[in-house]
Amino acid sequence: AQRWLQFFLPKTSDQTTVQIPISEISDPTGRFTLSVAEAEALADFTAQVPAELPIGFSFSGAAYDAERGAIVLNYMNPSGGVLRIIQSRADEEYQQIGASAEVEMVSVGGLSGEYLRGAWVIPEVESAFEAPAHDTLPLQATWNPAANSQMLRWQSGELLLEIIFAGGNESEPGYLAKEDLIALAERMH
Repeated sequence: AQRWLQFFLPKTSDQTTVQIPISEISDPTGRFTLSVAEAEALADFTAQVPAELPIGFSFSGAAYDAERGAIVLNYMNPSGGVLRIIQSRADEEYQQIGASAEVEMVSVGGLSGEYLRGAWVIPEVESAFEAPAHDTLPLQATWNPAANSQMLRWQSGELLLEIIFAGGNESEPGYLAKEDLIALAERMH
């Protein structure tokens, strides 16, 4: 029997087809051109931001995801770590994950949250991009529980919040473990 998850929706397999906007492939950081205030104006709600960033991280820009009605805050560190904080009005939105994903229930300042390691991996992005016929590319993705990516999701009042950390190496400065993500989430205001 599969246990009930509040924020993630496991697929029936570890394979899926994803639609990737070509702009995200050609310039993945180029979409973060807004200030927090500009993204808030588009979303029509006030974003929660970290009271203090983890050492080495700096804000590189914000974006507004119109499809999800979400504000995306992007932070980077010199060792290649990327930290994204995504927030939208709480509704029936689930993040799809692979069937083999292991979700851990956690507490975020007394609120229920869910944490996982892993990501959808797309092995052949470059070859699919060679002759795009549309604004998005349908690509085959495989869930990799060992991918260097972590995700934390929780709800605070009217907002659904998600922190994604990818990259970096556990032995290098700037790496964020599960406890670091929870501490960051608890310092959001």
